[in-house]
Amino acid sequence: MNHVCFRILVLLFFCCSTFSQSSTSTHFVPIPLSDDYPSRVSVGLNMEPTPSSFELEVNYLLQIGRSFDVGLGLHGGALGKGGYGILGVDAMFHFLRPINEAVFMGIQAQVGYVYTGIGDVSLAPNVPNAFPITTGLIIGGVVRDLTRFYFFPAVEFGQTSNADDKLWKSGIGLRFTLGTAVSIGDTTYLVLETRPRIANLVDKDLSAFSTFSIDAMLGLLFDF
Repeated sequence: MNHVCFRILVLLFFCCSTFSQSSTSTHFVPIPLSDDYPSRVSVGLNMEPTPSSFELEVNYLLQIGRSFDVGLGLHGGALGKGGYGILGVDAMFHFLRPINEAVFMGIQAQVGYVYTGIGDVSLAPNVPNAFPITTGLIIGGVVRDLTRFYFFPAVEFGQTSNADDKLWKSGIGLRFTLGTAVSIGDTTYLVLETRPRIANLVDKDLSAFSTFSIDAMLGLLFDF
């Protein structure tokens, strides 16, 4: 039985990894800022299998009004297949507020630019460029003021390419972020995210199963 499960997992990973995704984006952690600490810097390591990539990211959040925050993020790393470099920038806006002491809810949207062909001069101009857009709902909670958890289902536009793309990537996908932020200091949090994802729902030549993957992120938040 264990051998059968292992073979199924290998098959799933192979199916996910053979699907070619064109871009990635910064992942802003959707937990509220406080009035006492209206700014946040976060750093993280992202691991994605579609395509195999490892990226470092840093982003900055600023509270501009009650429950309104804006952010700017930068991410970069390497694609495992071919060893090409990735570099991108994103701007984010969210409305996120507590419903009571234990629950918070909101919406979040972001737009960015990413280049995925660093180190490969043979790529046509339309291939490595993308303008990813992400928007979704946020549902979260607080446990004893030490742990925050959140569920962030989002729709992604422009992260995957179809055969007839010129410059704008036309894929539409879904991502279901599950995250936890654990307090390790007065204003510091350790963050762990898992992100089940269907990368492309609109390409008639691809099944949703073939574009399924699970990404992960490990990071730190610093409020000030």
